[in-house]
Amino acid sequence: ALFKERLGALCFSYVNMAWLGFPFAIAIFGPQISSAMVALYIGGSIFGNIWAVTAVSDAPQSMRTIVQKVVQSPPCVALILAGLCRLVGIQNIHDPHIFELIYSAAKIGMSFTGMCVLGMWLRHTKVHVQDLKRSAAILGLKVICGVVLCTAAYFYLPIANMQQSIGVMFLLFCLPPAANIVALETHYQGTGVSAKYIASGTIMSCILIALYALIIHTTPLLSWM
Repeated sequence: ALFKERLGALCFSYVNMAWLGFPFAIAIFGPQISSAMVALYIGGSIFGNIWAVTAVSDAPQSMRTIVQKVVQSPPCVALILAGLCRLVGIQNIHDPHIFELIYSAAKIGMSFTGMCVLGMWLRHTKVHVQDLKRSAAILGLKVICGVVLCTAAYFYLPIANMQQSIGVMFLLFCLPPAANIVALETHYQGTGVSAKYIASGTIMSCILIALYALIIHTTPLLSWM
């Protein structure tokens, strides 16, 4: 409703949890926050890929096509494989060395491929002052949403250890657009317009997160975060 451009809406709602979210969260809140970030990352990745199916496609798509693309998206495939592995009891294997090697190879391959795709588009992308202003406006709207939603969650959701989690929940609204968006756009549409949004959004988010970390660590009232 707020964005005429669906790709802009995707950049607003699908944030960079892996390459920036994890390091920033651990740096600000410590390694004990890792389990919460893993859960948020899985949910965010599935959501982002579902929304990306329609957001990065110009032509209207049938429900059957959307469902087919969603099921074939990497996060959904990974979740299905994880469920199957759980059912057959792979977690009980005494020597998981071979699976650790497969996981390490997949992780390195995913990161390398994703950064290569983003780097190829950024090579032809220029960030102007107008792009920074646009990203600042989007980030401001995200922060407002974060304040409203986190306040509502803090007072009305019966979640254990909410005081320890609310800080990292708000951090999500400070993160830039997910770098994976440009890979999804390349896959579904063959273009890289989102590279400009990602670059300018990352610049503005890094400034905001630095201020957020400063406030967290210098304000006594927020020390419980």
